Amino acid sequence: MRDHRVGLGLCVLLSLGGAALAAPPSAERLFEQREYLGAAAAFEARYAVDGRLTTLRFAALSWTGAGEVERAWAAWERLLALGPPGALAAEARAALARLRADHYGEIVVRCTPGRGRVQIIPRAGGRPVRGRCPGVSATVRAGWYQVAVRAEGFGPQIEQALVRPGATRELDVTLTRPAPTSVRRIDAEQVTPLVR
Repeated sequence: MRDHRVGLGLCVLLSLGGAALAAPPSAERLFEQREYLGAAAAFEARYAVDGRLTTLRFAALSWTGAGEVERAWAAWERLLALGPPGALAAEARAALARLRADHYGEIVVRCTPGRGRVQIIPRAGGRPVRGRCPGVSATVRAGWYQVAVRAEGFGPQIEQALVRPGATRELDVTLTRPAPTSVRRIDAEQVTPLVR
């Protein structure tokens, strides 16, 4: 009876054209078909197992092809940090240069006085960059940023900055001390009583 059920199950699977038995497409096949998002995920999963530089290279190429700029940047940087041989290192540096020229820029914030905290906040969402004066430099996605500088004894300064692809945006922020508040002394004799 059990053998009959197994045989019946195999017949059903075969009648479906073997679709249920088909293996998922390989990372290479997805890459060839320009299904870069699926290829990137498959290459990343494979790299977690085999740790090969060529696997990480294909993951980086796939993220780039999928338009996943941050993931592509991270993958190329990871590859470069592993010290690949000459041609692979040159490819990674060239890919990072292309991504930077097309999607990233540099923001440099200098503070006067040379102390305080800097926070660079992307308007489109994402992680802020934090640093300390006298200067902060960061590679960021192109776009609008809010730059907040704070230092003890000074009023906060908030600036808006547009970072263009492949360019450096320099911002000089001068903090000012708040105006002293004048407290007027009132003598008790000068106060007119409200109730008589």
